[in-house]
Amino acid sequence: MKPDKSNIENWVKESIADNSDLFVLNITVSPANDIVITLDGDHGVSMGECVQVSRYVESRLNEDEEANFSLKVESPDITQPIVHPRQYNKNIGRSLVITTTEGDKLEGKLDKIENEKLYLSYKTREPKPVGKGKHTVSKQHIIPIQQIEQAKVKIVFN
Repeated sequence: MKPDKSNIENWVKESIADNSDLFVLNITVSPANDIVITLDGDHGVSMGECVQVSRYVESRLNEDEEANFSLKVESPDITQPIVHPRQYNKNIGRSLVITTTEGDKLEGKLDKIENEKLYLSYKTREPKPVGKGKHTVSKQHIIPIQQIEQAKVKIVFN
């Protein structure tokens, strides 16, 4: 018998009901009954939290003795795009690369989120107002969340 995705979603929500930091990003059920639950949190997700959700969902799935499934509970890795508005909060202070719905590619440090808008700061070299040469200027992009096609954290090695 195929596990029901809506039941799984309800069980996940039940299992994280006491932890308002956690939220569901995605649940997939493959034709081979491979279940993958992706969670995130305002402050990340611990291994213990993944184990707790896994045990809770697995116990519900095991009530149906005919169910044949594999279950994986994970948190997103840093290379995956941001897909939920709550994910921006934990990335304040990090560099993001954003593609807008108009096709523009923007890069900068996420300073804050306010009124469904992201504030990205960046530096650019511009001609001096007087004289020759260029100087570095700080600027800011303000991007409404609904105009973001894709956003990724830029991995920087110091």
